[in-house]
Amino acid sequence: MAKKNDYAYVEDVGLFQSREAAMIYDYFLNNSEDGVTEVFDWTRLRDGLFGALSFMEHDDFVLFEIEILNNALAEIQKRTGDLIITEIVETKPDGETWIRFKKNNA
Repeated sequence: MAKKNDYAYVEDVGLFQSREAAMIYDYFLNNSEDGVTEVFDWTRLRDGLFGALSFMEHDDFVLFEIEILNNALAEIQKRTGDLIITEIVETKPDGETWIRFKKNNA
C-alpha cells in the first residue's frame, strides 16, 4: 500500500494517494467502452501493479481484492465520484479468475 505522502498523478484528473488507485483509474479511463473494460486475468492487474513477482504465497484473488483492490476503488470513488466495481466474470477450472472493471451508475 501507499506510504504517507506517496502520491501518483493521473492526467486530467490529478493526484491520488496510492499508486494502485491511480493505475487502476488510468487503466479504466483508457480501456473502457461504455463504462466497461475488457475481461482479463486478474494476475495481469497484479503484475502491472507490482511486477511479475508475486507478493502472495497462494496468489489468491480474494486476498488481493481485500488488501489492494477494495482500497484502491474506494479511493477512486472518493477522489472522482466514480463508483468503479470489479466484476468476476469467470473462474476457470484451473482456478484462474477473470475480471473486468465496470462503472456503476446507480
